[in-house]
Amino acid sequence: MGNSVKNEQHPVERISDKKVDINVPHQKVACDVCLNEIPPSLALTFDGPDYVYYFCGLDCLGKWEAKQNKADRTGRDG
Repeated sequence: MGNSVKNEQHPVERISDKKVDINVPHQKVACDVCLNEIPPSLALTFDGPDYVYYFCGLDCLGKWEAKQNKADRTGRDG
C-alpha cells in the first residue's frame, strides 16, 4: 500500500461525496472502526483510492489494517 496515514492537516478532505471543512467547529467525522464521532482535526486518516478513512486513534487504525491485511491474504489464497 503506497498510501500513508497522517494526522489531518488539510483544510478540506473528501469523504465519499462530502467535503469536510475542519474550520467548522461543530462538524465531526465518524471513526471507520468504532464509529465514534471526532473532530476532523484530531482524526488519523488513510487516503484510499476513492475514500478518506478516518480513525479516532492508533488502536482503531491497527484493527482496520489487520482486517485489510486478512482480507488481502484471503483474496490471494482463495
